[in-house]
Formats: sequence, structure tokens, C-alpha cells
Amino acid sequence: MSDTIWAAYIGGGFVIAAALIGGLFTLRQKRRKADGSSQSKASNSYNITAGDVGPGAVVGHNNIVQQFIDNDPKAKAALEVLIEQLDAVTKSEQEKTDIIRDQQATIARLVQQKRSSTNPGKYDEALRAIAKDDKSLADELLAESLDSFEKETLKAAEIYRERGALWFGSDTQKALAAYKRATEFDPSSLSAWNQLGHLYYRVGELDKAISAYNTILDLSREIYWVAVATGNLGLIYRVRGELSKAERYHQKALELNESSGRQEGIATQCGNLGLVYIDLSELEKAEKYVLKALTVEEILKREKGIASQYGNLGLIYLMRTNKTMAEEFFRKSLMIYRKINYAEGISKQHGNLGLVYLVCEQLDKAEEYLQKSLTLDEKLNHGIGMANQYGNLSVVYMNRTELDKAEKYQLMSLKINEKLQNKKNIAGNYENLGEIYKKRGDDAVALSYWKKSFSLYKEIGMKQMAERVQSWIDGLETE
Repeated sequence: MSDTIWAAYIGGGFVIAAALIGGLFTLRQKRRKADGSSQSKASNSYNITAGDVGPGAVVGHNNIVQQFIDNDPKAKAALEVLIEQLDAVTKSEQEKTDIIRDQQATIARLVQQKRSSTNPGKYDEALRAIAKDDKSLADELLAESLDSFEKETLKAAEIYRERGALWFGSDTQKALAAYKRATEFDPSSLSAWNQLGHLYYRVGELDKAISAYNTILDLSREIYWVAVATGNLGLIYRVRGELSKAERYHQKALELNESSGRQEGIATQCGNLGLVYIDLSELEKAEKYVLKALTVEEILKREKGIASQYGNLGLIYLMRTNKTMAEEFFRKSLMIYRKINYAEGISKQHGNLGLVYLVCEQLDKAEEYLQKSLTLDEKLNHGIGMANQYGNLSVVYMNRTELDKAEKYQLMSLKINEKLQNKKNIAGNYENLGEIYKKRGDDAVALSYWKKSFSLYKEIGMKQMAERVQSWIDGLETE
């Protein structure tokens, strides 16, 4: 009898846990429009209209915005700090591009207001504070700007997007509140809805994330946006165990990206389909899609995407019990994530290496890596990752026969997974709780948990997992 463990990682961007060694999904936030409308396209080289940054002033394309910033050393230092924080939280280069655009507008607005202010010192103080990772004064100044723009809704929406970008890398709740207000002032802003969906995912509000992505589908028929929203919905359906639906959405998103020749989208959706097939234990099919994703990522020279697919291959090898190859791919992925300073990726690979050591029964080493992952997940406010590592640490304690501690961590994991309606991982939680009670000699409670686990695995189409739990149920009932 083996315990259920969770992969801390899978996919090209955003990740959610899966039972056994099936992994977390990637939810990529990809946005192309500068203002979030469905009427105009922005280029891939930051050639973006920033809009008004102060009374009577219009900053045009991105190079002009950058001139405002480069001519002010305090502003330049402040922007560098904001951009540096994005590496830990953004899921794709396109998402990073969009957030940087809003951050440039944020700093340019402060510079413009400083030039027209009778008290420019307070703006210098705000810029210096941002460079020291204190954004409160800048936020107050932006709030003052809103007082004059509240009746001009599109300008207000723009400033709220800028406030969201200001906090995006460091305070999820403040960023969430700002993007929510942006959608209230400009309900047609696709970029704001997309970021709002991403932030709702980050805090585990998956129903609200679904609503945000469906709003994009309601507002736009542009292939790019339909593909983005469709793929993101597939990720959420996968984490909730609706695997047939997830497969259908990812296939549709893949077809849309193929029709438009968008290689980044093709790589992402191939990786996401690989995750679905990993969940279904169709490992040959999973490997086919992951390798296709890796090939495209290598052509695009996208380090984050390459690292992502290395992690996926590691999980496939781990499921095949090839622990040596699994560890090799996890370490290759970790090395890239460290190079680009991507905190979420580092966390996931620490978790995956913890799984390798757990399978190898090197429990002290497993605990060390899983705790590293948990610490980073807590810092990132990444509830899904926390649920994974609580569950995996529970298995460590279970194998040490520290059953009270094992149950405590398993119940902590279950609580988060129930909030997320994550059926795959809830089934895994029930499976492990059954094992804990079996080890305690309480067969009646063990049987109750295993029956719940079997029903959920069967419901979501995880046939091999259901058969495994059924064999334990049969063993108990014949004793």
C-alpha cells in the first residue's frame, strides 16, 4: 500500500495540485492590449500608448514614457524595483510585458505630477520609498489623482490598473482590489479582467476566476483573447477534476493558437494537455505533448517555458518510477528558475525534489525540501502550493508513524482543497486519512475514508487511482 503524494509542479506557468504524482496546472496570463479594449492591438515590443499621466499632458508611445523615467534617477530606480519583483509572480513574458507597461505609466504619472506640483518633494519621497519597497506614499498620491478623475471613468480605470500594477509583485490583496475597481470603471477592459482572473486564482477564489475569464469570452471574439480565456478555463476545470472538460478546453485553445500561428500559445496548450494526460495516467500521450511543448519553447528560447517542461518530464519519469531521470529533470528546471529568479518555480521544484526523496524513503531530505517549498508558498500567498506541501509533509510524518502530526497536516491540506473544490486532491486527502486510521487500527474509519476517495476518483475518471483504492477496500472487507 502506497501513500498518495502531490506534485508541487507541472506546466508552463500557473500550477495547481493533482493527486498522486499528477501535477499542478499552469494558468498563463497572457495579455496583449495596452488599454484592455477589444478594438486595438499592441505590438510585442512595448510600443504601447500610455494615455494621460497628468493634467493636460499626454505621454505617447513607450519610448516617450521611458524618457520621462530615464531623465529622473529616482523614478528609474523605483521602476527597476517594481520590475524586479515581477520575476517571482508573473507566469509568461506577455503578462510581464503588460504589467511593466502599467508600471511605467505609474512611475511616469508620478514624475509628471511632480513637475506640475507646488510640492515636488513629496513625489521624490514617494519614488525613493518605492525603491525601498515601500509603496504606500505612491499609492496615496495615485488615490489623490483619482479624486479628480472619478467622474471620468476611463481615466479612473487606467489609474486603478496602474495601482494594481504597483502592488502586483508584492501585495496580492491590494492588487486585487485595484484591478476589481478597474473593471468596475471600465467593464470592457479585457486586460483588467484577465489580471483579475489571475489574482483570484492566486488567492484560491476559483469561481470568481472562472467568472472573470467568461467575461472575456462575452466581450471579445478576437482569436487571441478567446484562446487565452479558453485555456485558462481549462486549467481551472482540470484542477477541479473535470478532466474531460479540461481536455476539451485545452484542445480548443490549442486549435485557436495553431490557426493564428501563435507559437507561445501552442507551447502552453501542449504543456497543459500533457498535464491532463498525466492525471489520466496516459503517460505516452502526456510525454508526446510535453516534448512538443519543449521543442517550441526551445525554438522560442523562453527559459521559463523550458524549465516548465523539464519539470513536467520529471513528473512523467517519477510516475514511471525512474527516480534518477526524475531528479535530473527537476534539478535542470530548478537551475533555470534560480537563474531567472522565478520564486514560484523554485518553490515547485523544491517540492518535486522532496517527492523524489519521499519515494526513495529519504525522509529527512524529503522533509527539508518540502519545508523549503512550503515556506516559499506561504510567502507568495500561494494557497494551492501550501495544500500540496501540507499533504506531502503529512506523508513524511505518516512514514515515521507520527500519526497525530500526519493527520493534522492532512486535514490542513483537505481544508484548502475543499475551498478550491479540488476533487483530485480531496480524493487524495481521503485516501491518506484512510491510511492513517488503518495504521491506528481503526478499520471502520479507514474504510469510510477510502470509500469517499474511491467515489471521487471514479467520478473524475482517474481509473487507476480508483482501482488501487478499491483493492484496499476489498482487503479490509475480507479481513
